[in-house]
Amino acid sequence: MIPYHPANYIALGLIPFILIAIALIAPKDKVPFYAIVSSAWLKYFLIIINVMVYNFFPFDADWSTLNDAAKNWAENSNSIWENLQEARGRTFFSWILSVHYRLVGEALLFVFLINAFLNTCVAIFAYKSALLIFNKKIANYVVCIVAFFPTYIVYSIGPSREPYVAFGFALSTYYFIKWLDNKKGSHLAITFVGLLIALSIHSAFAMIMLALLLLVAIRSSKEFFLKNGKNAPVFIISVVGVLTILPLLLISGWGLGKIGGDLSNLSNVETLESIGAKRDGDSRTGYMPRDQVEVTSMGAFVTQLPKRLLYFSLKPFPWDIRTPADIIGFVLVVFYCLFFISVFKYRKIILNDDRLKYITIAALLLTVIFSLGTANWGSAARHKSKFAPVIILVGSIVVFRRQTLRMDRVVLPRHMYAERRL
Repeated sequence: MIPYHPANYIALGLIPFILIAIALIAPKDKVPFYAIVSSAWLKYFLIIINVMVYNFFPFDADWSTLNDAAKNWAENSNSIWENLQEARGRTFFSWILSVHYRLVGEALLFVFLINAFLNTCVAIFAYKSALLIFNKKIANYVVCIVAFFPTYIVYSIGPSREPYVAFGFALSTYYFIKWLDNKKGSHLAITFVGLLIALSIHSAFAMIMLALLLLVAIRSSKEFFLKNGKNAPVFIISVVGVLTILPLLLISGWGLGKIGGDLSNLSNVETLESIGAKRDGDSRTGYMPRDQVEVTSMGAFVTQLPKRLLYFSLKPFPWDIRTPADIIGFVLVVFYCLFFISVFKYRKIILNDDRLKYITIAALLLTVIFSLGTANWGSAARHKSKFAPVIILVGSIVVFRRQTLRMDRVVLPRHMYAERRL
């Protein structure tokens, strides 16, 4: 139950100003503008009903654990900076909440408003990313789906940490695509900021950060040595970044909260069992029997990976649907199927475009990482929503390729013309 707090009325008065701000930052083209603004109105309407009229959105166990930690930090005598030293991965969200509780008390409406705004920004970045790679027709398709995506509406009306992760990754995706186009250092810096936001809340994105560091170092080194010192500043910054950020992540444990803040824990069977989520194997939404998620060594992860990937991507099956939450999970499965069809059937298109290639690799890498630590489709749906815009964007290739083959006019961008007969 949402506790009553008088500061909620102050938050209520901020909603019109937030909606005006969203209207100002939304793309001005008709379709994305109406999609983003109307979805924002829907989110804030549901928030008002949930907080001020009737609490219809149940809080999950994940929230209860993080909220308890936030209350403890808010009530102890330590400074917020001393508490920050204990925050790792998911508990960093608890630290954010603890700061909020110290400032305005347990007025959760502020938390909901921020979540809804972040989810709206995810739709904006998804549209801009699609527009950079494709054209307005496909970008309109992407923004309409992301703006009204069920998980982003659900995570707006509840106190969830998912919007921070989705926002950080959507921000980094957009500016990474821009960096590939123009090689501006400022765009690369914002890319790292977005990933830092995501990995601060969920440690899986530490791998994406490391992959990006290596990619930038390799690309800038190639240009530096093969083109007589071209882009020397980017080369120097990338090398310094790899030599600085990587050791900091390893030493501080930042972004490694899932394995106890230390890579050496990967050799610990208890840590591996925790990552394998053995406890979820027998739940109603558990997609793997308990005896099949037994983890005794790193080798067990390797042997389980194909099955975990299959179930993470495709569960729930149609015959598993029993509740509205299962329907949301199945919607994600549909877009995952479109994503995999695009990856396999139109791989030449993806491989010939660096922007599509790298964001597809990122989505596949996240799929592998999350599948290792997930054993029920409820958690799988929550994890997939973190990078759903990329899944939808890449999956749009197969949707609009079929339409293109049926029509005389071309809807795909210029760099895909050569692949038209695939």
